[in-house]
Formats: sequence, C-alpha cells, structure tokens
Amino acid sequence: MTPDPELIAETKAWNSVAFRKTHSLEELGEACLQLEPALRPLVDRAEAPSVEEAQEASAIAREVYDAITIRLPAKARP
Repeated sequence: MTPDPELIAETKAWNSVAFRKTHSLEELGEACLQLEPALRPLVDRAEAPSVEEAQEASAIAREVYDAITIRLPAKARP
C-alpha cells in the first residue's frame, strides 16, 4: 500500500511544531494555532477564566450554598 502523500505532508507539518509537556490548554492551543488558525474559537473557549470570572463564579456558588443551607432544618445544617 502506498502512503498518502497528503497525510505524510500534514503529519510532517504537525511534527514541526514544538509541543512542550504541559497541562496548559492555552499554551497547547497557541502551538496548534501555528498550523491551524481556524481552531482559534475553540482555543479561546478552552482558556482559564480570568480572576474576575473566577471570583464571580465563586460568589454565585456561595450564594446558592447559603440559599440552600438556610432552608435546611437546623439539625441538618453544616
């Protein structure tokens, strides 16, 4: 079976990008964008929330927790 020249070229292109071992989706995504800029919307969604977004999410979680806790019988409250 003859190797697909298009697949070989694509594989060589992806192998030319240096992917450092990391758990950072932002860093990995940025490396992928060198070869496939169309991934930008997905990479942008995968990035970690900003400090403000994290604080807002935490505040909402606290509000929900407090609203539920106050409705529990006294003996069941933490």
